[in-house]
Amino acid sequence: MDIQKIGSSLRTIYDSMSGIEIDGAGGGWVNLAGFGLELSRNGINYRHYGYDKLRSLIESLPDIFEIYRDDELQPPVFYIRSAEQSEQSETVPARRPSGPRLVDWAWLGHIQSAMQDLAEMAIEEAWDFDTADTRNFSILTNYLAYTFAKIYEEGKIAYSDDDRWAAFNTGLVNDIYKPIFALFDRNRNEGQQTWHLYDFCTQGEERAGKILVNEFDTLPEAPRYFDSVYDMVYDVLSGVPELNHRHMIIERLERYPYRILKAFAPEGFDMIRPENLPEAQRAVFFRRLKAALENDMQSYDNFKAMIDAAVEAALKRVRWNYKTAVPMYYPKTKSVCLLLPLCLRDRKHADLALVVSRDEYGHYHGETIYPLEWAYRNARLVCRPDSDWLALPFVAHRNG
Repeated sequence: MDIQKIGSSLRTIYDSMSGIEIDGAGGGWVNLAGFGLELSRNGINYRHYGYDKLRSLIESLPDIFEIYRDDELQPPVFYIRSAEQSEQSETVPARRPSGPRLVDWAWLGHIQSAMQDLAEMAIEEAWDFDTADTRNFSILTNYLAYTFAKIYEEGKIAYSDDDRWAAFNTGLVNDIYKPIFALFDRNRNEGQQTWHLYDFCTQGEERAGKILVNEFDTLPEAPRYFDSVYDMVYDVLSGVPELNHRHMIIERLERYPYRILKAFAPEGFDMIRPENLPEAQRAVFFRRLKAALENDMQSYDNFKAMIDAAVEAALKRVRWNYKTAVPMYYPKTKSVCLLLPLCLRDRKHADLALVVSRDEYGHYHGETIYPLEWAYRNARLVCRPDSDWLALPFVAHRNG
């Protein structure tokens, strides 16, 4: 067994996950169970390397990963991050919202196969980004995981009278708009998840659909993300959102395309493509660039002016077409926010998305900025985005 080779493969997959805010745990931490799902989607079976548990494999690679056990949750939850990051930070991962994750609550079998079954049953939709090398249903996997979390929080999982069956509404429909449900029976394997995915189904159709109507007097409802249609539309009479420029520029600098960083770097700063650097060197690069920007008011002010101009342009688009503001679920606040396009290089293509929330007084605030893939994942939780700037397929990584 070439332990370094498998370690390199695991590190590549970790790097692809650690920057995804909705899937990650903050500070570079990644949930170990979610990491295992990514390994499976990439065709890596750690048991082939002589390990009965993924945690054992991670612990055998201390030069590559560190592991953290959160004993405040039962059963305990494990997180991993790169050893390089552990040398730079003492933070522990931020926890997800209360309640079990779908993969802890139920055994789904082969994740990719389950997602393919669900995708084929649902009304036709793109469930992968066009940057994906293979079809792995990453959007759908993310959608179902967070839909379950919302449904669990709302108490909308249905259980049969004899407690042998459970079901929830996936929020998806088939091509004649009948709701699709996930049906579960009791897991017969001791020491594993309580529930086992029996099948996805529609009411009364096929064996699973008949079990569904026979075992549940009332079928479970889909998750509810908003209370009023008013929450789904940007009120242009409220004006431009208040922005925290330092957060958007300094604290989220890593999210900008390379061409933007190069254009606004202070004079004399040695610019290199950060995506080509190892993680530790990339972190050093961004610390240096952030410090340089904060110490060069002209460059910083120019950066601010670019963002302000992009937000103003976005509001003009909203006035022309209200669908420009795309509703999304914001897990941080458990609320619906809106996404506005930030076209930083040209007027036709969005480079990033501005997350906008509305306070109790009707004023809008810019919460943060998202890469387009993150924005689409969060928006898809509420509904399939119907927008000219956040619709698949799109080129998700424009580092030009």
